[in-house]
Amino acid sequence: MQPFLTCLVTAALLVLSLNCGASMAEFADCARVPEEILFRREGQDGSSAYVVRRYERYKQEGWTRWDYKNPERSLLNGPLHARNCGFAPFGQLWVAPPGGTQRLSFKFKTVNYFGSGIANHLAILLRASFDRTEGVTGGSQSGRGLAIFPTATFAEDFSLGLGPGATFALEDSIWYAVDVIATRSALTFLLTGPNGLIADVTWPVSAAQDAAGYGFAVLCAYAENASCEFPDGSSFARLPFEVQFSDIAVRWSVEEDEARLPRHEKRRPRSPRLGATTR
Repeated sequence: MQPFLTCLVTAALLVLSLNCGASMAEFADCARVPEEILFRREGQDGSSAYVVRRYERYKQEGWTRWDYKNPERSLLNGPLHARNCGFAPFGQLWVAPPGGTQRLSFKFKTVNYFGSGIANHLAILLRASFDRTEGVTGGSQSGRGLAIFPTATFAEDFSLGLGPGATFALEDSIWYAVDVIATRSALTFLLTGPNGLIADVTWPVSAAQDAAGYGFAVLCAYAENASCEFPDGSSFARLPFEVQFSDIAVRWSVEEDEARLPRHEKRRPRSPRLGATTR
């Protein structure tokens, strides 16, 4: 059995985190969606260096710790969970159904990210396709989704750039809930905080996006290629942070005229069990 598949099978048998090898094969792991993803920058065992570690938890499994922060294993690319495919109606995995609507919902919380100055933005992609080469910096992506900055959140089309958004300050250590839907011709998102709705944005987009993937990326300010890698002399060189995504659900419907999103149901995210406490 290939090492990538061996890790996935073994992880299903464990409650505690298991270290598995990152691989380009992750981009084609279409049949499963993680319930939670955690990116954590922390001290490396036995070393003064700080590294970004990527943890994922799938339904009825323990936490898996990947040995690299992104599937392409590129140091100067940002932390990333990404798929070039996903479940669609009638079992279609690789092609978005004509007239279909992709919907992604999740909650997120950060620690020492928005308030420390290390944040550039969180990038959330739907109808996405990623073009990466193993070990190579850079690459491209298509799709549409969100760009979540410390003081504003925007709709984004990765061919056209930023669209409309809302200005507000996000805080660390607070759970926010997000619902976003993407059709061939529009994107709508709701962002809700503990005290209610923060942003409700709809953007009709001229450029069609027909891919079926999705992704979560963490980008850091003042780092080459926003990679969250800093030289030893930087004030961010030993600054830990966390970004956690929870209650993740990706689904498709074939009604393109789904115009509005329902308000979030209040759910308590599940605490990770990683050996170290999530603050």
